[in-house]
Amino acid sequence: MNDSSILSAVRAAASPLLVEPGVMTGVVAQKDHDAALVSARADGLAAGKAEGESAGAIAERTRIAAIFLDSEEAKGRDKQARYFAFKTSMTPDEARAALSEAPVAEAPKAPTLLDEMKMIKQPALGADGGPNPSQMSDYEKGAAEAKRLFGIK
Repeated sequence: MNDSSILSAVRAAASPLLVEPGVMTGVVAQKDHDAALVSARADGLAAGKAEGESAGAIAERTRIAAIFLDSEEAKGRDKQARYFAFKTSMTPDEARAALSEAPVAEAPKAPTLLDEMKMIKQPALGADGGPNPSQMSDYEKGAAEAKRLFGIK
């Protein structure tokens, strides 16, 4: 057996596409193979990136809901829950544990009748005597005039 026949036997065994030495049928050129590989990788990367972004967005929405929207611990602690959900990378369990230790915000107190009366601008009734009317608040001017009208000293 000579070197040429050994080479032919190796080629035939290695690839059924090589019918006879030096003649290739059905084989893709290396540059075409490389181009197809680059294209397939780019398509795969683009699809993988889109799939990853979608999965990441879903995971983040689920995390935010677990910390801020659906958590019992967030009630009365909205500001802190919002901070934990949007400004940190805490897990929902970590955020809920921290929220459960924080004080609950008190509801704002409704103004009393006296508070509301103080906010109403009183007309200048021209109170005589007593403190200088130009230095009195409208509330004090009204009180002084009412006392004068009712004879209260």
